[in-house]
Amino acid sequence: MRSIFLRFFLLVILPLVAILGYVYVSMDFGLPQTSGVIQVSETKNDISLTRDKNGVAYVEATSDEDAFFGIGLAHAQDRLWQLELQRRIAQGRLSEILGESALALDARMRTLNFQDIAKTEWHVLSDEAKSSLSAYTKGINTRISSNDSLPIEFLFFDIKPEPWTEIDSLAWSKVFALSLSNSMWTEIARFLSIPYLTQAQRVELFEGIEDTQISHVDESVSNALTAMLEVQEDIEQRFKIGGDYVGSNAWVVSGDLAENNSSLLAGDPHVGLQIPSNWYVASLVGDKINAKGMTLVGLPVIIFGRNQNIAWGGTNMMADVQDLYFEQVNSANANLYLNDGEWVPFEVEKQYITVRPDFPTILREDTKPVEIEVRKTIRGPIVSDAFGLSDQPISLRWPALDTGGTTYESFFRLNYAQNWESFKGALAYHVSPTLNFLYSDRQGNIGYQGAGRIPVRKKGNGDIPLIGQLNGDNWNGYIPFEQMPRIYNPKQGYIVSANNNMMGDQYPYHISYDWAPSARADRIAQLLEQKIRSGEKLTVEYMKEMQGDTVSYGAHALIDLLVNTPMQTEEQKQAQQYLASWNGDMSADSQAAAIFYSWSRFLRIVLYSDEFKAPYGRAKNSGLMSSSYMNVTYDQIAQALTKSDANWCDDVTTEGLENCDVAIQKALNMAISQLTKLAGSDMEDWQWGEIHTTVYKHTPFSEVNMLKDLFERRIASSGGPNTINVGTANFVESEGFEQYFGAAHRQVIALGDNVQTHFYMNSTGQSENVFSEYYDDMIEPFNGLQFLELPNVAKGTQLVLKNANTTNTKQ
Repeated sequence: MRSIFLRFFLLVILPLVAILGYVYVSMDFGLPQTSGVIQVSETKNDISLTRDKNGVAYVEATSDEDAFFGIGLAHAQDRLWQLELQRRIAQGRLSEILGESALALDARMRTLNFQDIAKTEWHVLSDEAKSSLSAYTKGINTRISSNDSLPIEFLFFDIKPEPWTEIDSLAWSKVFALSLSNSMWTEIARFLSIPYLTQAQRVELFEGIEDTQISHVDESVSNALTAMLEVQEDIEQRFKIGGDYVGSNAWVVSGDLAENNSSLLAGDPHVGLQIPSNWYVASLVGDKINAKGMTLVGLPVIIFGRNQNIAWGGTNMMADVQDLYFEQVNSANANLYLNDGEWVPFEVEKQYITVRPDFPTILREDTKPVEIEVRKTIRGPIVSDAFGLSDQPISLRWPALDTGGTTYESFFRLNYAQNWESFKGALAYHVSPTLNFLYSDRQGNIGYQGAGRIPVRKKGNGDIPLIGQLNGDNWNGYIPFEQMPRIYNPKQGYIVSANNNMMGDQYPYHISYDWAPSARADRIAQLLEQKIRSGEKLTVEYMKEMQGDTVSYGAHALIDLLVNTPMQTEEQKQAQQYLASWNGDMSADSQAAAIFYSWSRFLRIVLYSDEFKAPYGRAKNSGLMSSSYMNVTYDQIAQALTKSDANWCDDVTTEGLENCDVAIQKALNMAISQLTKLAGSDMEDWQWGEIHTTVYKHTPFSEVNMLKDLFERRIASSGGPNTINVGTANFVESEGFEQYFGAAHRQVIALGDNVQTHFYMNSTGQSENVFSEYYDDMIEPFNGLQFLELPNVAKGTQLVLKNANTTNTKQ
């Protein structure tokens, strides 16, 4: 009884007391001052910071430097805890507050060494770019050094924010690049799958490794790679870093096809979802800059948006820019590795990670710092060490780890670009992540420019890890910027990018095997063509409607197959009948959508999981390699069920030869059983939105049971993996399908001679403060495809940042 009471006190009473104490000592709940005057000392002149009725920040200043100071203060007022988390993530110091659960992430970040690389980038930036970061840093630190109360998270962990630096911004841009660079994990999944598949199966399931002669993977190598996948899966889920098809939709329409002869741009980046969003809506006006749109918290410039003359958006190119290498260690001297026939020493550095004791910390002894060894080869850091694996060193080469990168310079110059030429000129500086940038301007022009460093390889295409000593210098530079993919004013009058292959077969360089299915891009093009063929002009309102489209364009072949498969039971026939009249719309109220999504999920399991069943003692491999087949496209499933040479329908773990009809029926039975548990036995009640929920997790309070409901947000949602309004979801036992990945914001922009129309919606809200009206006010409008207008003139509550030196002079 005593232990139960103690647990209740520690897990329930103590957190509640902390919250009540916070409320008592901080009557403003940590909310920012949004009106009146704040005296500041590090600006040139006064700055106006206006927040509208939606919490959007409009910074107006007489110099660009002061405008960047203003957005730094705004970010710190509304997102100070988020900045603290981001700084600690980039530095590899999250364990200091979150404890052992963040140790794997910290070790990985220490190994990638973003902080030191960012320092080399600082020295190559232009004076103007440096000035923007310095002013932004001063704005953040003005908030930190104020006497204003801190967000509740700081009280909970009993810490205070450390001063922000310019290097913190540059290092965070590296973490942003890491989130959009997933090719090393697809390399691992491909490699681990090789021993389990026949040649025919490899050809159907993967692109690029059909000629491999590898049939055996050493157990130590397999264990190392499997462990890396396991940790990465946890990092993706908990910290929203990485993931499959992290990318976006974006498209532009020429003024010739649009209302008022205005060019149109629509964009909605797809990333890991969280509360607060990584994005922050802002307007920046100085003496030269006049840009509006989405800032990335931690950076002072507009990442996607517009200025007075151009608009720009972006998607992940899905380029394969990460290569892994198996390194051979000298058996007589573990400090040496083999490279090009010679034994050379690792670069070695010992680091120490401070780990906070588990909650409740007052009852725990302080832990000793965890020692890690960071090793580096000429190819790059030994990333396997970060996962606690040293028997088989695996190094990583990635352009983002090159010193002296200029990605921030690229984003900075985009804000000032005035035409197609200066737009391209800005992107010539871009290094990582590799992105598709779409362009529109006031003259009705549209364009597309690929940006970022993509390696040109001497051997192979980076589809699986290579042996380091045989491929020490495998990269022959990068694709020249002049030869990066580019389109300007195409004949069809529009350009679409949705993480699909935009290059065509004639492009001379290898980009990737990891493209997203073309379904989203095809659906966008279909909707545009429908309107164009009708003779109607394309409008902003139509762009908004398109962003909310939930038709699964690439599913029709599979739907037709399932509808025409003979069924045996009345339950099967009833479920099949829902699909017979279905148009593929994954709307929240659709019964057919619920049946199809669950059915197709179990089809993947029935068709492929037996092929990936690992031997006894290595069962963990089976689960982690599921990523190799759980993301196969609907077209691949249809092919496996019809014209496949790989005979996926036969379950190799059972006697006898099963046919594809049996596999389809088996998967449907499993789906019916699952849906019955989730939504009851009446199929009429099986609505997709009832079992499909978008989850916005909070770091770290989603991990604290008593605080989870206060800080985390959930909402029933529509969409699927192939829909424009993307809705990829993972199945969670007893909860249903939960979506942790999707559109993080939406923008639609029209530019013309007399037109500057800008609509947006963020996924959560402008504030991270749970006591703020702007914490979650955008979730329902975002889910319901409602948009807000971002005007040219600010209207709302004004805060004046008064230059203290000017005030004193007047006195």
